[in-house]
Amino acid sequence: MRKVTARFAPVVERVRALARSSGARRLAGAGVVLTGDRLWHRAGALGKTFIVHDVLRQPVVFTDRFGVRYLLFPSDAIYESFLNDGYYERAEQTFCASYVKPGMTVFDVGASHGYYALLFAKLAGPEFVHAFEPEEGNFSRLRMNLELNGFQGAHVSRLAVLDSPREVELNVFAPEQYGWHTLGEPAMEVDGTPAGPVAQQSVQAVTLDDYCSKNGIQQIDLLKLDVEGAEVEALSGADRLLREGKIGCLLFEVSEAMVNGMGHEATEVFDVVRRSGLNVHELADDGSLQPAPPRPMRNFQNFVALPDS
Repeated sequence: MRKVTARFAPVVERVRALARSSGARRLAGAGVVLTGDRLWHRAGALGKTFIVHDVLRQPVVFTDRFGVRYLLFPSDAIYESFLNDGYYERAEQTFCASYVKPGMTVFDVGASHGYYALLFAKLAGPEFVHAFEPEEGNFSRLRMNLELNGFQGAHVSRLAVLDSPREVELNVFAPEQYGWHTLGEPAMEVDGTPAGPVAQQSVQAVTLDDYCSKNGIQQIDLLKLDVEGAEVEALSGADRLLREGKIGCLLFEVSEAMVNGMGHEATEVFDVVRRSGLNVHELADDGSLQPAPPRPMRNFQNFVALPDS
């Protein structure tokens, strides 16, 4: 994997230097953030958030409940990270931790900063992980986090995943909404105020069928799909893989606002998945599975789809 971009490389080195130096302890608790001191973990999530956001005002290295390290920036969801000992989708990640085994081929489509890709690399081995993230800033963070963990063997691509190869315009939101970048035009709000994209980026799109054919990939053991409303298009581009039963497990998001922004209804995502012969399941809080309703019942939810037994 190529080295991180020049924009973020100094940040990574500065944090690493702080972690190694005794002087880190003088930075209002930075030392315990970076070394994982038990006393620090007993402090409240609000106190930790205050130190990172208002005292340090710079990125810190965070180690999650799986032993994976990634950078937390002051503009990130710091409180949720400390509160949950990592990324807030606990049930989803708990399921993945129980499902993914060494040597499995795992795809993270819509990888963002890499919270799933990092876990997959730890569980399956980095050389078996294929991560796709179209937005430039997120892609840089993804590469940086993989490097922090020594996962140089992971396959990362700054590509959108759709139903046909073409160049597309990605609508980019503010940094605080790094998970909202989309090809659609969703009606989003922040604290009751409409929030729209602030820029656009031209990105090349691929299909999963083509990508797997070109790279000699016969089977995707787990496909995590989070493409901000373009799930119908991404699954259409995996038609051959789905028809031939080459996707062992699908973890996918349904966000009603994002799906509507792409001109679809939430039920269409379920329809595509079920037509491919997969059974859709809801996730319980402990990561176990239960049958899903006929259609999504919440505005935002993740689901797991498995082949008919």
